[in-house]
Amino acid sequence: MLTGCTSWPKEFADLYRKEWCWKGETFGEMLRERAKVHGERIAITSGERNMSYAELDNGADRLAAGFQELGIKKSDRVVVQLPNVIEFFEVCFALFRLGHCLYLLCRRTEAVKLTIFASLLRQLPTSSRTSMPDLTIAILQEVQKARTIRC
Repeated sequence: MLTGCTSWPKEFADLYRKEWCWKGETFGEMLRERAKVHGERIAITSGERNMSYAELDNGADRLAAGFQELGIKKSDRVVVQLPNVIEFFEVCFALFRLGHCLYLLCRRTEAVKLTIFASLLRQLPTSSRTSMPDLTIAILQEVQKARTIRC
């Protein structure tokens, strides 16, 4: 669990585990297992496009490698802003697989508001920022142009 996060009350956690709502697997592990079992079955459909579990798993791996090359480290906080497209799932699974904490923003949030959000985070007192030392804001699609802002 991330530093500074509040865990679920024990009675709820025990119930969710008992009822198999919580299986003790990460999203990355879940996708990997589904890809092994259901490989060529359709995982996501967007308009005329379909993506199988195997394709989604492979896409998440490729993006995860790219994010690592960009210097995004485990436990970095990453803000994701994408429309409802297949790439949204590839990006999220890639970041989950690397152990990132995602903040999902509505597609309608404008770049100006994101810049203000980033500047406000930079102004937090040091004691508040110790639980989120590296916040990376990834504006992954803005008028079909990829861009990353480091806070």
